[in-house]
Amino acid sequence: MPSREHKDWTMEQWKKVMWSDESRFILFQSDGHIRHSPQAISNPGPEMADGDSEGEQRMRREEKASRESLDNKLDDLQARIKFQRDIRDCNLLCFTELWLNPAVPNHAIQPAEFFSVHHMDRMADSGKSGGGGVCVMVNNSWCNNANVVTLARSCSPNLELLALKFCPFYRPQEFTSVIINTVYIPPQANMDTALCELYEALTQFQAQHWDAAIIVVGDFNSANLKRAVPNLYQHLTFPTRGNRTLDHCYTPYKDSYKALAHPLFGKSDHAAIFLLPKYKQRLKQEAPVQREVARWTDQSVAALQDALDDADWDMFQLSTDDVSEFTETVVGFIGKLVADMIPRITITKFPNKKHRGTKPSVRL
Repeated sequence: MPSREHKDWTMEQWKKVMWSDESRFILFQSDGHIRHSPQAISNPGPEMADGDSEGEQRMRREEKASRESLDNKLDDLQARIKFQRDIRDCNLLCFTELWLNPAVPNHAIQPAEFFSVHHMDRMADSGKSGGGGVCVMVNNSWCNNANVVTLARSCSPNLELLALKFCPFYRPQEFTSVIINTVYIPPQANMDTALCELYEALTQFQAQHWDAAIIVVGDFNSANLKRAVPNLYQHLTFPTRGNRTLDHCYTPYKDSYKALAHPLFGKSDHAAIFLLPKYKQRLKQEAPVQREVARWTDQSVAALQDALDDADWDMFQLSTDDVSEFTETVVGFIGKLVADMIPRITITKFPNKKHRGTKPSVRL
């Protein structure tokens, strides 16, 4: 954590420490400058050729770290928020591969005063000491910090997940909250294990927050979440890096978003994805339905009780020896009394009206 004397530092003061060439070696240890797998070491690609000297390999690691980290994107992000209305009015900004560490405070990477920052850095559980990390920047005009709850911070060798629950000022009535899951799956990860971990987390969120809108975004590399959760819809249909679609956005609702490719941020090699909402509220999806219901008032219930007390039930029993016929006659008589005694009113049922009762009764 930063000391108290650094608490009031501005962005420019922090950048001199965070992004200077001298401090880069402190923030990003040498083994975190490049993402690689055992196969990449045995078969070095163009970025790590066998003939390269140790100094050249270090320079390539530094170049890769500079390209993937958040430092080269902050100025670009601040400029877009200041001069581009569509970016400034975004409810959320999600980033992966921050290449930061826990010593970097949230306000050091805050792009504007009306955005709050929630970021998770790569932990020791991942087996690596640097790289990775995910971040969510929230527009305070959409949801302030008092209505943000962290549901999960998971970092393993196969999956990095930051799950946040939001209760925004405005949302469709059918949803009580919005759960944003920001995901990063490294290219060398075991994809089946990563999808299994993500599936377990999403299942838990759905069980605990069954009426929340769940959105999953991030860098999945070669993983496909629909293999684990077939009822989700992928809203990105165009390449996000080269000719491959590595970044995904999943929701349980068809045609929820229209994805657009925006220019790259800084030195990033992934396209910036702009998601325009297409979701229609249930109120607009279906027409209201009118139906008649019984209006059970205290007076009508008392009148029905008096009618049942005054009825000659022996008459029904003596009229037939058949149990089925006796039951049908009594039930029909009671139904006739209810229809005569209980007034009926016409109500309008809207499609976004929530069911009454507890969660188990609704599910049944």
